[in-house]
Amino acid sequence: MPSYQSGLNLSSRGTPDVSYNAAIHGGVLVANSSVLGVPVFFIVGGTSAGSPHWAAIVALANQLAGHPLGFLNPAIYKLAQTSAYASDFHDITIGNNQMPGTIPSENAGTGWDEASGWGTPNVANLLPDLVACVTTATCP
Repeated sequence: MPSYQSGLNLSSRGTPDVSYNAAIHGGVLVANSSVLGVPVFFIVGGTSAGSPHWAAIVALANQLAGHPLGFLNPAIYKLAQTSAYASDFHDITIGNNQMPGTIPSENAGTGWDEASGWGTPNVANLLPDLVACVTTATCP
């Protein structure tokens, strides 16, 4: 278990660290014209939607800092355990990460959980706090 997950009562590395809109219902509309030469529209979810969004958030944080911030997990966990958590993340407290037709999986709950990590970002609030947490080692 990495040191930044200490205090979560885990016996090994817990995932996920954070979430994003991964559901197909309410997913991301994508247009692809590379195959037929005309736009074909479809909806994606899961890591196909969440990973690029988090990559964009990290790029914005790097731009705000004026340099690459590096590995962010320790800062995210440190920040999420401060009073800034309520304004920097949307804590997902209901639902689960079960796929249709599969056995029950992890349930969401208050704070960090194995269904949604710390939750989804409130980007406008998270960016300055994350940059401060990394660059000054002092989280708000």
